[in-house]
Amino acid sequence: MPAATTVPAVANTAIAHSDTVFPGNLSDYDTDASSFTPSVNITLAQPSPHDLCTYKAYVAMNGDSHASIDWSTHSTCPDTSATAICPATFTAKRPPLTRVATIPFILDSRANCHISPERGDFKTLNPIPPLTVKGFGGSSIQAVGMGTIEVRVASRLRLSLTNVLFVPHSKIRLLSVSSLNCSRNYITHFDSTSCWMTNRSGITIIRGTLSSSWHLYCMSLSSASVAHIPQHPAALYASRAPDVETWHCRLGHCNICSIVDMAHKEAVEGMTVDLSSAPPKCTHCILGKQTCLPIPKIREGLKATKRLERVFVDLCGQMPCVSRSGRLYAMHVIDDFSGYVWSLPLRSKGDAASVFQLWHKHVTTQTDLPLKNLVTNNGKLISKSMEIWCQSLGIAHTVTAPYTSAQNGRVECVHRTILGKARAMRLACNAPPSFWDKFCATAAYLMNFTPTPTLEHKTAYEAWFGCRLSISHLREIGCCAFALIQTNNPKVYQRLSPCILIGYTPNSKAYCLWDDSTGKVFNSFHVTFIEHLDTLPSSLLPGTTVELLPGSPPSWDAPSFNPPPASDRSVPVTPSHPPLLSNSSPNFASLPSPSASTPSSSLNASPSIFTNTTNTVN
Repeated sequence: MPAATTVPAVANTAIAHSDTVFPGNLSDYDTDASSFTPSVNITLAQPSPHDLCTYKAYVAMNGDSHASIDWSTHSTCPDTSATAICPATFTAKRPPLTRVATIPFILDSRANCHISPERGDFKTLNPIPPLTVKGFGGSSIQAVGMGTIEVRVASRLRLSLTNVLFVPHSKIRLLSVSSLNCSRNYITHFDSTSCWMTNRSGITIIRGTLSSSWHLYCMSLSSASVAHIPQHPAALYASRAPDVETWHCRLGHCNICSIVDMAHKEAVEGMTVDLSSAPPKCTHCILGKQTCLPIPKIREGLKATKRLERVFVDLCGQMPCVSRSGRLYAMHVIDDFSGYVWSLPLRSKGDAASVFQLWHKHVTTQTDLPLKNLVTNNGKLISKSMEIWCQSLGIAHTVTAPYTSAQNGRVECVHRTILGKARAMRLACNAPPSFWDKFCATAAYLMNFTPTPTLEHKTAYEAWFGCRLSISHLREIGCCAFALIQTNNPKVYQRLSPCILIGYTPNSKAYCLWDDSTGKVFNSFHVTFIEHLDTLPSSLLPGTTVELLPGSPPSWDAPSFNPPPASDRSVPVTPSHPPLLSNSSPNFASLPSPSASTPSSSLNASPSIFTNTTNTVN
């Protein structure tokens, strides 16, 4: 006999622990791609003490092994005393069962043990001393190993068998009815022509029919597969190929898909990789590459069905500069039901709670409806006083996860829309950045007048107030406006002051105007506008030319009276009012007619709690 060679245990190989293997007998194996089966005259290691203990416990509990099979006709070799097996385990895979047609599964009601002659069926297998399995008519056969078999019958349906005897020279696979039922995992059922097996949930696992030649029930497992990958016997002595995990580490924790693509597309040379199994999750990649998880862009939960049933609130800022009114932040509030938006300027983050409570008192008084749910970010609106205030009014306060403002995506979209509109309007007016709060308020005011698909192409104003609005008072933001001077203005001076429209006055039927020559912001209703269409020539009477005696002499003799000049000693009267600057005012001949003045409409349509800090011209 050749000298024995010790093969050390290696992770994820076909060796569970160190065993003595004789390479000279490897030619006796059937080296099929999915399994290998020991043939005759195979001398392997003796059972370990643990295997002997398991074997003795099995014999003590089950007694003599027997089956209702005539082994003289269902075995390949009567002498199997020299056959043994080495212990082995396998990694996860699902190759199909081998030789199911020639070596079927037989359901035997007299057998007290499961039997399989296929080495590849076993998920775990350990050597045992030769165990005689008695059969019909005094026949017998010997088992040389014992292990577990796990068969994948269908998706999420598996047949697990324990203490299965490995009988290399059997021509059939046996399923013991008593062992199946005693395991308390399966129940067998029979009728005159068929049988079936169910699990504890009552789901049918496998079915079989009565064989007319053997008069035994043969189970149908043609499409079943084992839940492991049988290893080729060469794995006992040959060097292993680098797997995906090896190349993952070699390539600097490269993406797994990139490694597979490299192998399939032959992008490089000198690369040998085993693609049999996927590597486990790499903790170093998780620690070094973790980023923010994506937030679903779809709405979660039902939309509010009434006003103030749910509102979204968030702060925007800090702004790069202080506004004219001393504000640095803007708090935007949006009603979930109507989509109505409020833009509330703040001097600091600490004013958020007090300003929101003022807003709440304003809207609840106007609508006579309670606020039910408040959704905010995990920020300045999270305080003990705010919590007590919400609890006293029965308001459910929902907050986002820390540093996850995307969960409050409704108000985040409002931030972007309002700031985008405010920037565009400020640039159109050529106003300084300190006007940002004015334009944010104007943007929120105009957003409520714009229809949206989410409201079935209705406006937020209509959804909030329940009636359609008129926008005939709207003019181009940034257009040239002329406000009537209503103070003590001498009759010989201009009656209008040129300025720029920057918004609309809250709680008043007036326009918010900016005099760029003096920097003054004021409100006025008596305004004449020149929009971009008013600067273009328009047709009056196309193709009409009127000539009324063009050759007539001029009338120079029109009567008039010119009083005599005053004496030189008279003192001139000093004007009581200095003339206004007229460097930016147009000629009076080019002023539009009074018919271009602003019509009276819903200027005060939008409710607001803004404090008017500008100087109003009465």
